Amino acid sequence: MSTQPAFVSVPHMQAVKLYSTASASIPADTSTYVNVFTGNSSGSLVRAINVATDSSSAVTVRLAIALGGVSYPLCTVQIPANSGMSAGTPAVNLCDPAYFPSTDPIPNRGIFLTSGAVLQMSLPSALLATDKNMYVTVFGGDF
Repeated sequence: MSTQPAFVSVPHMQAVKLYSTASASIPADTSTYVNVFTGNSSGSLVRAINVATDSSSAVTVRLAIALGGVSYPLCTVQIPANSGMSAGTPAVNLCDPAYFPSTDPIPNRGIFLTSGAVLQMSLPSALLATDKNMYVTVFGGDF
């Protein structure tokens, strides 16, 4: 065990767009997860998972972590209509302890990921309206 503190040394951001069209939704069903952040070989710290949508209806999302090829659900959150897309309706941060209680407390709030761990998202139900989008932006850093 190291006696020296470890600090995030390199910023790491990833973004994914989940969408629906008249003929398809990505991901298509509850068994399909999309990778939204992959931990570095030295480990990573995720500080925020911002979710925005232009859907006119609330949309439910599921956050999971994949370890060894198996997806483990962490939380399911309802994203309000037009979150992050209109004044007065901010994007939702899934690292908020209200949604994900096991995140570290302030000031070190975040999700630690080991090498090979992958954060994933799915839409338990398809976006209700056609041609609507959900934007997932993950802010973190690598050790």
